Amino acid sequence: MQRVTWRTNHDEVIAVTNAYTTLATGLYHRDLASGQWVESLERIDPNPGGAAATNGPHRVIFASDMATGATDLEMPDGQRMITRVIGLSLADATNNVWLAVLKDSCPGQIVGSNQVVYADAFTGVSADVRYTYTRAGLEQDILLRAQLPRPESYGLSRIRSCRCGQSF
Repeated sequence: MQRVTWRTNHDEVIAVTNAYTTLATGLYHRDLASGQWVESLERIDPNPGGAAATNGPHRVIFASDMATGATDLEMPDGQRMITRVIGLSLADATNNVWLAVLKDSCPGQIVGSNQVVYADAFTGVSADVRYTYTRAGLEQDILLRAQLPRPESYGLSRIRSCRCGQSF
């Protein structure tokens, strides 16, 4: 990142350049127990009731079953966001149609070192929910496993949005 500002005196105009380099976001975080700065890890570990990512600037608790639990994200400033997927919907200018709702049972599985996948999560649509924990943040993806029907088959015209319905 670089910024050039211009300063002037009565005789001349001088360009002043200020610059810094961002190496990465979240490389280190303050350990809650010791208060020391420690290297962040992109790692999700099993814990009672599900899984947790606690070795970075933000902490996440994943429910063992998405149908009966929520995802609890604590931000570096201590604010928390507790969220739960409830379904998938499509909307046009006047209508909103639910394509699928979350199944009654939707167990999660840790995949690799930094992902939790809730496979075959919905009724009516073949799709998984995948969370990826990184030093920089938390990602949520809906992985469609089959082609969705055309919007017209739901009585929709031009699609305004495709959403993953969530409760907060």
